Amino acid sequence: MIKTLQKKFIVTAMTAITILIVVMLGAINVFNVAVTNLENQRLLDEVVNSRFESGRLGMNSGNPYEAKSQEISAGISGSIFDFDPSDNERMAAIYFAAEINILGDIGVMDLSHIASVDEKEAAKLVLEAMNSGENSGRIDNYRYKIKRASDGSRAVCVFLDRKAEVKQIMRVVTMSLIAGGVCWVIMLMIVYLLSRRAIAPIAANIERQKQFVTDAGHEIKTPLAIISVNAEAMELYQGESKWSRNIKEQVKRLNELMQNLLTLSRADEGIVPGQIEQVDLRMMLDEQLGAFEEMIRKKQLIIIRSTEYYSSGRITFLADKESIRRIYSILLDNAIKYSPEEKEIEVSLTQDAKAVEFRIRNTCSSLPDCPPEKLFDRFYRGNSARTQRSGGNGIGLSAARALVESYGGKIKAEYLPDNKIEFVARLYK
Repeated sequence: MIKTLQKKFIVTAMTAITILIVVMLGAINVFNVAVTNLENQRLLDEVVNSRFESGRLGMNSGNPYEAKSQEISAGISGSIFDFDPSDNERMAAIYFAAEINILGDIGVMDLSHIASVDEKEAAKLVLEAMNSGENSGRIDNYRYKIKRASDGSRAVCVFLDRKAEVKQIMRVVTMSLIAGGVCWVIMLMIVYLLSRRAIAPIAANIERQKQFVTDAGHEIKTPLAIISVNAEAMELYQGESKWSRNIKEQVKRLNELMQNLLTLSRADEGIVPGQIEQVDLRMMLDEQLGAFEEMIRKKQLIIIRSTEYYSSGRITFLADKESIRRIYSILLDNAIKYSPEEKEIEVSLTQDAKAVEFRIRNTCSSLPDCPPEKLFDRFYRGNSARTQRSGGNGIGLSAARALVESYGGKIKAEYLPDNKIEFVARLYK
């Protein structure tokens, strides 16, 4: 129980820390992407403006690449590729630019600021951008922007390489993931070291409660045994009466209550009582059905065993016999108590490669007004008046669940049509 509580504390704390780290790192990366995009867009705008305003945007005849060579080699002052060399940021930018004439042909192209693209590829990208109908956008690893003359006779198209932008974004993402992972591991170690101290008061209280239940159970056994013996002795001298029968019934009820409380206490401590051995589940179920024969006869109930009950071969499970007997006893007792007279109780016992499964289905006067899972809560009573009349104490199903889970199994309840309820206990091999 203490280990379970510690695990829940660690999981809860680390969930909150994980959410905080994810939100924080996510916000940092989103902000970084937004700022980087804005910076690169601003740089692209500055390059375009410097190119557009630096000189005449005239048309060129002949081979556009020859015109480019001539412009560069001649060092023509005032061409569109002359700009202020003092602007270090623009000088450091990796880009290429092209002048587009009124016919949509490339007039002059500058590849002096980029080494990763040749003239043919650059021309293809420029034409793709011009044909897109957009003045800005992204193509492959490039941002582009087109600025046109007011009379529409000429334009400048600049492509800015985004590889540096992507590299910067990925660098921040990588660093944030590493930092987040390191912080998460450090916080896990801190939470683990502090978890014991954090749950110490609760753990101490739980230990006191378990000790009280265990001590009280053992102390109550003796007076209950004496009361039972005295009631039987009284019947020998005075004969059986409704008072002696009531005494024995209440003693039986208290014995069941204490047995269930002790079962829950042991389960909380992770202890499976008794000796582990191969148990014949079908034979033990038949024995328990025989033990409830008198109760079944009084209410004129009909026990229906499924076809698989007889045809699935010998079903064994490695467990403690007393634990299996308690599971059967609790579920059968629950079905018999809450079944109206002359109704059917369906019993099924099957197995597969992974698990064995016990099902019991009965009809109720009315289904509980709570979710099925709530029935397994300790001391929960869906209908207290009905429960008191039937002698229930609201702890039997909790004990059954604790026993099933002590073997790594699962138990559930399900509401079915016609006021039927089914309990399924699955024990994994």
